[in-house]
Amino acid sequence: MGAIISIHSFRGGTGKSNITANLAYCCASTGLRVGVVDTDIQSPGVHVIFGLKESSMKYCLNDYLEGKCSINDAVYDVSEKHRLSLGSLNLIPSRLRAEEIVKMLKEGFDVPRLSRGVSELLEKFLLDILFIDTHPGIEDETLLSIAISDTLIVILRPDEQDYLGTAITLEIAKRMEVPQIYLIANRVPVEFDAEQLKKNLEETYRLPVIGAVPFSYGCMLAQSREVYCLASPEDPFSKALKTIAEKIVESNKQKHDT
Repeated sequence: MGAIISIHSFRGGTGKSNITANLAYCCASTGLRVGVVDTDIQSPGVHVIFGLKESSMKYCLNDYLEGKCSINDAVYDVSEKHRLSLGSLNLIPSRLRAEEIVKMLKEGFDVPRLSRGVSELLEKFLLDILFIDTHPGIEDETLLSIAISDTLIVILRPDEQDYLGTAITLEIAKRMEVPQIYLIANRVPVEFDAEQLKKNLEETYRLPVIGAVPFSYGCMLAQSREVYCLASPEDPFSKALKTIAEKIVESNKQKHDT
């Protein structure tokens, strides 16, 4: 069965969804079958990065969680749109509508159903990797995503508030015995010594840092309207994400070889 990788951050605004989308694309471009589930129901947005319009979404994760459809009905293949000739890329979006978000916040949803849906996705689509874009902070659905993950990747910026919140997240993940936990430093100013930053983070959290992604003015100007690694593959942001994806792919390969 494929690997489940949750991408999380303690605070919003870390670039978590952008990194999730770009990592998923980079992994799929190596020939893997990749899925992305947007469980950030309160502030969904991965579908915007992948260019999937609300008008073309008949069903989404919200509908599945409410029992209105099967998980398969909420899957959208965005492989061709992103020029993938070898691998595949399937997206399970959440709906960006105020009434839908308010309804979920008021009524909640069947959290175990999310776990069952993830298992069905892995089996039905023979996925090599399933990325879960989580909601920032610590909530029931976030804890579930962490609990069922083979790997947790925590995104943080070089910011004191991010450091403190990340420490809490990592302590919870360790207690939940997540098999693999990695850190990614994002939006690192070019003036910073990236290698020294990685070393400091690894010494502080006693966990591997698999990438320090530089701040990209071009990525900021793209305004999350595209998969930036596809649109601008030579940008330092894109090169950093490609390197991280290669590490994820290699780790996934080693898992299947053992």
